[in-house]
Amino acid sequence: HALESVRKTILGVRGARPKNLRKKVVEKLPPYFGAFRERIGNVMEAVDVIRDNVPGAGHGQGKEPRQVSPQLAELALHLNAALIIYLLREWKSSSSARDLE
Repeated sequence: HALESVRKTILGVRGARPKNLRKKVVEKLPPYFGAFRERIGNVMEAVDVIRDNVPGAGHGQGKEPRQVSPQLAELALHLNAALIIYLLREWKSSSSARDLE
């Protein structure tokens, strides 16, 4: 799961529960975001719920082929992509700022 890997990279950890990763990454977001920090955490949680709870949406499909609706697949794909791009850019930006100090 690419988003989970990004969260681990940002936090510098190898393993952790997705809920803990999500909370810790949200805490690292700039404080000027205020309530947005909680909302972006909710979006990350939605991505995790799709992956973990929709049959066939994650962790392989098993012996029997399963279909995921195209609209749900697109939603999961676009949410993941948007979160990954944002989090990596924010992390890189904050890392660069720390290197300049």
